[in-house]
Amino acid sequence: MKNEYRERLVELKKYLEEGQGSKLSGNTELVQYFALPYVNEPSRHPLYKQLLQVKHLFYISF
Repeated sequence: MKNEYRERLVELKKYLEEGQGSKLSGNTELVQYFALPYVNEPSRHPLYKQLLQVKHLFYISF
């Protein structure tokens, strides 16, 4: 599961930096999510731990 998570983070980083996500970088409501690939233990971070609950993972795709 950790390997899959890491692979997804690489995909997210690429999407945010090079893909369609780069167009969203100016949106102040979304800018906090651009830091997600760089946060150590995001499942413990107050901002991301709700987002990374198992019940939400089904809905997250890139």
